[in-house]
Amino acid sequence: MHVDMIQSYQFWFWLPKKKGQTMQELFPLIQNYPLTQIIIIGILILIGCGLIIKPLFKIHDYDGRKLVATWLSNTCIALILCLIAMFIIYNIENKQKQAFEHKDYTIIKEDNKLKINSNSKYLKSKKFSIYSEKDNIIEVKYDDLFYKIDETKETIIEK
Repeated sequence: MHVDMIQSYQFWFWLPKKKGQTMQELFPLIQNYPLTQIIIIGILILIGCGLIIKPLFKIHDYDGRKLVATWLSNTCIALILCLIAMFIIYNIENKQKQAFEHKDYTIIKEDNKLKINSNSKYLKSKKFSIYSEKDNIIEVKYDDLFYKIDETKETIIEK
């Protein structure tokens, strides 16, 4: 077998290796969810779940109608809290996409490493090992996957 053929296959169940993914496909690797917003989302969801469950713990204090009315009102409030949490998640994802599209990051090439430094709290910095360089294309490897970065479309600082 040729070396190229051997390199194009991964030996995990003999499946073909994904090769040639673009910079856009690096996006999930550098997404970042700010901790404060994740904590707020978690708190909103926990309060919502607590509001739904709370009337069931005091079932002996309520008559049938009052229990149903309390449970329905708490469920409506819980749904509103969950909608707020979903809006926060949607907002985070939009800001991540905007940061990536506006290139709020710098790419630094050092020896055999390519580092993406984030200038936004919605993207995280990451290091990649350079696999090959040909015709203004840098191919990097991360977790047995290969990604192509076009030097003509990206600003790469060499150190």
